[in-house]
Amino acid sequence: MKFSLLAMVFISTVATGTVRHKVILRGGDVITGYVAEMTHDSLKIIPASGGLQTSVTLDSVLYVHNSKGKLFYLSPKIRKFFQKGLGRDGVIITVTGESIPYRRLGRELFMFEPKLVYQTEEEPKRHEILLTDIHSVRFDHTVSEYAVKKGALAGASFTTVLFLLNYKAIKEFFNFNKLFRTGSAAYKTGTTIIPLTTIGWVAYDFFRGERELILNPLK
Repeated sequence: MKFSLLAMVFISTVATGTVRHKVILRGGDVITGYVAEMTHDSLKIIPASGGLQTSVTLDSVLYVHNSKGKLFYLSPKIRKFFQKGLGRDGVIITVTGESIPYRRLGRELFMFEPKLVYQTEEEPKRHEILLTDIHSVRFDHTVSEYAVKKGALAGASFTTVLFLLNYKAIKEFFNFNKLFRTGSAAYKTGTTIIPLTTIGWVAYDFFRGERELILNPLK
């Protein structure tokens, strides 16, 4: 009885079209309809235009919101992307095509009216823009600082591993002659490897790193 009642309410909502879901896919494509079911790896949607139920993988979905400004799902990809850009400079492109150069990007990704906050060079006061009003966000070169840190950490980690491979037991660390020799060798190795891994990571991030995220199609 309860299931039948819920089914009738759902069908009534679909028929009247008072609330529609917008499923934003990676790349900015949108599916408008009604979310029938969400599992750990997929999303099932009834298109607003009618037709059969459509299923999409959850990995291809950036976020889902309704026509009332409420967020139903937010991909970890979005949080990770904006975490990388916090406090950095870049450009926001609105859905109307307006370019907004910003500085000191922040985020307020709440379940109702999620938004980004930022400052501009001309007006240092706080500005806000809804996620649904953004076509894309593009970071500038200042985000390369993360690549520098990752490259240096990777080089230091590799050097440390090479150093530790010289020891088979803890007691060998008390052999100060060996400790001095292996430490000197590790230092020389590190002065070569760390700069190389740092430069390599920065180059990879520049050419292959994700610096732009499309959130909605242009109007």
